[in-house]
Amino acid sequence: MKTYYRTTSVNGLRLRNSPYDGETLDILPNGTELKAIDEQTWVKVSDPSGKTGFVLKDYLEPTKHRITSNGIIQFHSNNGYIFSEQPICIHADFEKSLRMME
Repeated sequence: MKTYYRTTSVNGLRLRNSPYDGETLDILPNGTELKAIDEQTWVKVSDPSGKTGFVLKDYLEPTKHRITSNGIIQFHSNNGYIFSEQPICIHADFEKSLRMME
């Protein structure tokens, strides 16, 4: 199973070509979905466009799903109040509200 993360740096997170002092490839906006390729203190990731590089793990939060280009995710209920045999598709911005309703 692949591990996905979302960036949590308000001012953007540098995507580097190598850990520590590597050249900056891009500045990833807050909330960017990333797929982990390799993890340690620095995580090798690929961004939605397929660009790969390293980001500091301190500025990532794990996520269970990958957000599509239009912001749609698959939602899985944790406690059964919202029941479906299959995951339901929702916009990522709605997930926090849906979790609170559970």
